[in-house]
Amino acid sequence: MAEIAETRLHHAGYLTDKVHTLSELPSALERQVYDLILMNTTMPDGGSDGMCRAIRSRCRCPVIFLSCAEDGDTIRKMFEAGADDYMVKPVSYDELLIRIGIRIDQSKNYPDRKTPNWSGRLIRLKSLVIDLERHGVQRDGDVLDLSPIEFSLLTYMAERQNTLLLYQDLYRHVWDADCLGDVRTVMVHISNLRKKIDPNRDGIIETVRGAGYIFSDV
Repeated sequence: MAEIAETRLHHAGYLTDKVHTLSELPSALERQVYDLILMNTTMPDGGSDGMCRAIRSRCRCPVIFLSCAEDGDTIRKMFEAGADDYMVKPVSYDELLIRIGIRIDQSKNYPDRKTPNWSGRLIRLKSLVIDLERHGVQRDGDVLDLSPIEFSLLTYMAERQNTLLLYQDLYRHVWDADCLGDVRTVMVHISNLRKKIDPNRDGIIETVRGAGYIFSDV
């Protein structure tokens, strides 16, 4: 479906990039500024609503969801995450092109309508504000003192909200090496991070026993 959509968009005069997992999207947003994002509600590595919230915390770039689900709960969930539009598959590509054009035109009224480069910006969550450029974090207005490793863990998790983050993936990202089955290092740093960002134990970082963690602050 991504190939077909890309072909139709090219024929309509649009330039496109595509990714096949949520984990690839932040890297794409590092490289390029986009006028619109077209996204499936479910990706191979999780649901897309958390990533939509991360995008929406930074800008008003239009996001259109495509989905096989037409139930009210799913549709409401995606709009609450910040979607601008929602289409049920199979989609009419003529209609999709019309909606894309309308959403891009409407977004011209927003001063921050385009996706910013992922770095050098703020991630605004429910209780946390993460300054990616200055490596600063505030919780409810109070400045937090995080170590470089804790900051790296936090930003990695905040950009992948509501997605299961495996121990080995966290280790590989922060320490740039394979964990070789030793997850204790990750667990210790996550424990220290929890104490700083979630002193009231609101469940911002949920432990999935034997697997990893799920981050959510929405």
